[in-house]
Order: sequence, then C-alpha cells, then structure tokens
Amino acid sequence: MNFEKGLVSINILTWNSENYIEKCILHVLSQEYDKYEVVIIDNNSSDYTLTICNKYSKYIKLIRNKSNFGYCGGHNIGIRTSKAEYVLVLNPDVFLDKMYIKNIIEFLNKNIQYGGAIGKIYRYIENNNTCKQELIIDTMGLNILKSKQFIARNFGINDIDIKSENYECFGVDGMAAVYRRSMLEEVKINNEYLDEDFFAYCEDHDLSWRGRLYGWKFAFINVSIAYHVRNWIPRSLNNRKLVSWEVKRMALRNHYLMILKNDHLVIFLLHFPFVLFRFLKIFIYASLFENKTLWSFYDVLKSLKVITNKRRIIQSNKKVNVKDMFNWYKMK
Repeated sequence: MNFEKGLVSINILTWNSENYIEKCILHVLSQEYDKYEVVIIDNNSSDYTLTICNKYSKYIKLIRNKSNFGYCGGHNIGIRTSKAEYVLVLNPDVFLDKMYIKNIIEFLNKNIQYGGAIGKIYRYIENNNTCKQELIIDTMGLNILKSKQFIARNFGINDIDIKSENYECFGVDGMAAVYRRSMLEEVKINNEYLDEDFFAYCEDHDLSWRGRLYGWKFAFINVSIAYHVRNWIPRSLNNRKLVSWEVKRMALRNHYLMILKNDHLVIFLLHFPFVLFRFLKIFIYASLFENKTLWSFYDVLKSLKVITNKRRIIQSNKKVNVKDMFNWYKMK
C-alpha cells in the first residue's frame, strides 16, 4: 500500500467529549507543520460533541459511528480511512503546542528504525471548573518493569527536576502518539492495528510491545510539548474511587491478556517472582475492596483461545532475540 509521503493524519476519537474537543481542535489547527489532515471519529456521542465538531467541518473529516466501538475499534476505523505516512492518535483532552507534530516528524524522517514517538506531556489540571497548566510531567514515554507493569516515565515529577533530552523508550502512550504507518501495517493482526478485543485500556501498551517484537523502536522527543487534562491520578488509592468497576475490570483483564500475547516464556519465568508479587497485591486488594474486578480473571480465561491464536501470529513474526528483550527492562 502506498502512503502519501509526509502527510500526518491527526485522528481524534470522541465520545461525549464536549468539554474539551473545541480546545483540542483549535490547538491542532494551529500546528506549524502544514501537511496534515484532521479526522474525528465519534463513538455515538449523546452530548454536544458533534455540534461543536460541525463548526469546523471545513477543516476536518468527521466519521460518525452508530455505536461506541471503544478506543480500539474507533481508532482502527480512522486509521483505515487514511493514506497518510504518519498517524497521530490523539485524545480530545490533549492540547498540542504548535511545534508538536513538526518536531516529531523531523525526528522520524531521520530515524527510520523508529515506529513511533511521543513528546513531553504535561498535566493540565481541572479544579472547580477551571484549568491550569502545570510543569508537572504526565508522561515522557512508556517503560516496562519486570512485573510487566507499564509506567509513564517521570510521571508526577516537576519538570525543573528532570534532565530532558531525546531518548529511546520502550513505548508511547496512546494519548498523543505519532505512529509510522508502515509500522502499523506490519504489526496489525486480522486488519486490527489496536486489538479490538481490548475495547479500551492497555491497548497502547500492547501495540508498543508488539511493535518492539517486530523490531521497531520508540522515542521520546523533548521539544514536542503538549498538555493532558488529568482528572484522576493512576496508582493513587484515593483516586480509584473515581473509576467505575467496569473500567477497572477491563484494564486488569487487558493487562494480563497483553502479557499472554507478547511475553517470551523464558523471560516470563525468570521474572515470575516480580509478576507473582504484583499479582498477589492486586488480588488481595481487589478481594478486600473491589471484589467485582475479580471477574477480570474469568474474562481472561474466556479469551484464552482468541489470545492464543494472536500470540501464535506475533511470536512467529517477531524479529528480536531474547537478549534484546532483556534490555527493554533496563531502560531508565
């Protein structure tokens, strides 16, 4: 398949996103990089999202889904409609600095071994219906731990305490990731770039891991800046009350499906004490305080046949050796 060289498809997925979508669009339209298209994929919003989007119909392509296909299904629809060389997968609550795309594309054009990149994403805090920008890091790319937990690098740290420079990271967060289309085409399974069995949550982790197995690298670009509305803090027990049990169940299920799909058996066995320790913490906490989320383990069992088939495809196409895989866990 031929893609239009240099073209960036900015794909924004919406679902009842009236609070943020206009600001997101305005920041997108202010980009210094001028070779882009804007595709908004709406997952059957019931608020004023579509009304707001229609104000910018001259500048955007709007895809209206009749159902909520989730983060994965919605973005897959958007990616399939585009002929762009690069795809920016963007959340409607992320606001880009005007140089965000230009700086990332310049890096990717010079470094063809990289399948994707992300910039420096700061928190954009909402309090009492007001927002403020903070120089607190939301993400600088993803790294993976021996427990198979993914962490956003430097999450929650003040920018003045960080020595920032471009670097290779394990993967990129789906809130504002720029993917090389040739990478997406290579790693797709059953014509799905993002795994639609996940629906939402951990799909960016899964895609990064799959890309890594296929031999691609990912990068953090220091001079590309954006701001992400952060309504709740991951890994904060107090903030977990803000998240529905359905979302917690889905995220936990997808985490273990991702491990089953992508991890190397030898590495998994060597890291098993770390995996087990984290599993026990999750299981005990869920048993005591969030017992409905325990259904996620039943969901994993139900999905074993489908996931095993996908694992077979991934493992038969991987291009990296075990030594390379061990090095992923040494990234700082």
